[in-house]
Amino acid sequence: MLEKLAQIEKSYEDLTAQISSPEFMSDMSLYAKAMKQHRSLGH
Repeated sequence: MLEKLAQIEKSYEDLTAQISSPEFMSDMSLYAKAMKQHRSLGH
């Protein structure tokens, strides 16, 4: 169970880093998909 939680936390941190990069934000469909996933992990 702790492994699963650590994996979710890592995914959240990776997405947060990706979302904040200018290159990532320039692809709106990719950005929208990542934001949706980010919200599902964060809340």
